[in-house]
Amino acid sequence: AVLLVASGAIKYALGILDGAVRLTNTEPKFVVQNKERPDTVVLLVHGIFGDLVDTWRNPNGVAFFELFDRDVEFKGKFDVYAFGFPSSYFQDGSYKISEAAKRLQLHVYDKLKDYRRIIIIAHSMGGLVAMRYMWLDDRNPRRVPLMVLFSTPQDENQVAAIARYVAWNPSLADMAGGRDARFFGDLDDNWKKDGAIRPHVVCAYEVRNTFLF
Repeated sequence: AVLLVASGAIKYALGILDGAVRLTNTEPKFVVQNKERPDTVVLLVHGIFGDLVDTWRNPNGVAFFELFDRDVEFKGKFDVYAFGFPSSYFQDGSYKISEAAKRLQLHVYDKLKDYRRIIIIAHSMGGLVAMRYMWLDDRNPRRVPLMVLFSTPQDENQVAAIARYVAWNPSLADMAGGRDARFFGDLDDNWKKDGAIRPHVVCAYEVRNTFLF
């Protein structure tokens, strides 16, 4: 996995030089919005080096969130809001986990305040952003009954291994030994607080080689 990440960084850099890589789309927006607002919104959070929409798009062109409208069981029952934050291999302005979490909180307050429930689906380090968001405010867990995390690292050793090759991104560099080196410990401590309200969490991971996050 580490070699694949390094390979991805090199391909990305060469793509920039060749003008073949477009900038990622990270401006949060609704990607599914019903005429009548349902009680529940699905909140998508992409991972490091990710894209607001393409992270959730299959190579055949179909986006994960588009399937809600195709399934009679789910159609009309959820709006879907895609949250994004700057995160790239080399580009200046990439967010740290804590910065992305605070940005997420602001967007939830502004755009999702009228929904009773929020279901969070996050990929890679987007899961860490979502988990950090949860304990920024005691009110957050009360609205989030479910979190689904895809390939979200839970060990600083996993992050450190990648950061040796791609340390230009502040989220990786900090967790690998900088100011946020205690990130996982702090996250675990907050998650296990006595009396804390916690959502049901479902985790999954890829079984095929990939360098995309």
